[in-house]
Amino acid sequence: MSPIAEAKREWRAFKNDRPGHRFQHEHDRLQQKGRGVRLGLGIGGVLLLAAGVALLVLPGPGIPLLVFGLALLAGLSGALARKLDRAEPVLRHEAKKVRRGWDHLSGGAKAAVCAVAVVGLAAVAYGAYQIII
Repeated sequence: MSPIAEAKREWRAFKNDRPGHRFQHEHDRLQQKGRGVRLGLGIGGVLLLAAGVALLVLPGPGIPLLVFGLALLAGLSGALARKLDRAEPVLRHEAKKVRRGWDHLSGGAKAAVCAVAVVGLAAVAYGAYQIII
């Protein structure tokens, strides 16, 4: 099976698992893989986490990269998998509440929230710049 087909199969298995159990199931599946595959997934997970953190302050999909990086690392760590399984249902519930609140906001209120978020991100980026320089 090609690596892309294998990745698609793994993603479908992860996606179809029940929330609250999917990370532990992914961990169990990955324990059956070879050491080289697990090492590659660990490196990939760390790289995705680093990119996700960077993209939290830069324009880009930071949160999805963090989630994918954590999912890869959870496949290697049973403790991380259990913690993510406990956190996922709570985070899903909170995300639904935020989404419902967002849907009820007027266009002007949504624009104001976006403006505040942009200013906040700019302040974080400026602070990071000052620390680095």
